[in-house]
Amino acid sequence: MNRTIAILCHLPIFAAVIGNSHSTSEFLVAGFGLSLLLDRYIVRVFRWRPISWKREIGLRVGSFVVGSLFFYFIRPGIVPTGEAIYRGVMTCFACAIAEQLSLWIGELLRSRWVGIGIVGASIVAISPAVVFLHPLHTVPKRGPESLGLAFEDVRFSSDDGTKLAGWLIPAEHARGNIIFCHGHGRCRGQALSLLPLYHSLDLNVLAFDFRGHGDSEGHVSTLGDREVADLRAATRYVRERFPGRPLILAGVSLGAAVSLKSLPELGQVDGVWSEGAFARLDHEIDHEFQWLPHALRIPVERMYYLLGWIDCRMWAPRVNPVDGLTRDDVPISFCHGRKDELVPLSEGQTLYDCDRGPKQCWWVEDATHYNVRQRYRDEYQRRLGDFICTCLARAGKSTPHLDFGRSIVEDHH
Repeated sequence: MNRTIAILCHLPIFAAVIGNSHSTSEFLVAGFGLSLLLDRYIVRVFRWRPISWKREIGLRVGSFVVGSLFFYFIRPGIVPTGEAIYRGVMTCFACAIAEQLSLWIGELLRSRWVGIGIVGASIVAISPAVVFLHPLHTVPKRGPESLGLAFEDVRFSSDDGTKLAGWLIPAEHARGNIIFCHGHGRCRGQALSLLPLYHSLDLNVLAFDFRGHGDSEGHVSTLGDREVADLRAATRYVRERFPGRPLILAGVSLGAAVSLKSLPELGQVDGVWSEGAFARLDHEIDHEFQWLPHALRIPVERMYYLLGWIDCRMWAPRVNPVDGLTRDDVPISFCHGRKDELVPLSEGQTLYDCDRGPKQCWWVEDATHYNVRQRYRDEYQRRLGDFICTCLARAGKSTPHLDFGRSIVEDHH
């Protein structure tokens, strides 16, 4: 009878977590954790240690408070209270599961410390997957109003219904539209320093948060898989608000990868600024584990692929922005730091070599993944501004001498 009750109680949880088409599903913590806690406190199919409610309440409240405060202050001023509370709940779940697993393993191996060691090592092993699949939501400390720019806080829905948040900064006499796509673990605030440049070029700007980031819904990032649907929704929104104008995409890191991957599905695009994009996600994962011996690295990578699939149905080897470079009518400017510690320059070179359209590249000396804009601010803005003007001229055929053509311009700072 208990097993029947357990199945009936677990099924709604599994259905809600696994069957949820939105990006909020996360089986590793929510599904697994809720199922075990439900069994621990109600169903009791598995063998659990006797429950002392005073001890349980103290540990759970303590882990929740510590987790909430840790995530709230890890990035002061930009982690919303609701996000910190959510992370506190997940910390509470994780501590309850880790505690019981260490006891089970310790009893099995007749050593409590061995059980703690095995569980601790397992947590360390899967933590990179958890961190990348569940980035911490952050929000900007300030908005376009701090730059004297009028804007709208806008909301629109992705293809699967996930609600996305963004800033819309209209231009009085707009020459075109630009969509800014932020990096992994960042938010639309990453566009703030570029808004004066975009405004000076008379562009309508949409800077939005991908799912699982910023003020958008969800707690999962699929690293470029479902984010394609988010960019499709953003382009639809901009075209509905400002129809008939050239469209340019500007992406950084994950945002650049999504921009390139989405190209076959976006209709007319008049230019892409791609900064720090990866070509293939499995190559990027291999780069992260290059310090491991080859014989060990392969099974570890396969484990991470499996974790991504179990958690949110994301299979890393199918996330390949390079496969989106099938068009020969979209000018693309590739920008990459030569000392990029997260995405090696070889990924940018692969994208550049595979692109069939008008293109240029800027491989930046002494620049890492996120500091190109800070290290060479004036040069960065000059190149970005020139590229945008060239794309607008090419789209409008107004100044033939600026035509991007099919020329290759390779610049090294």
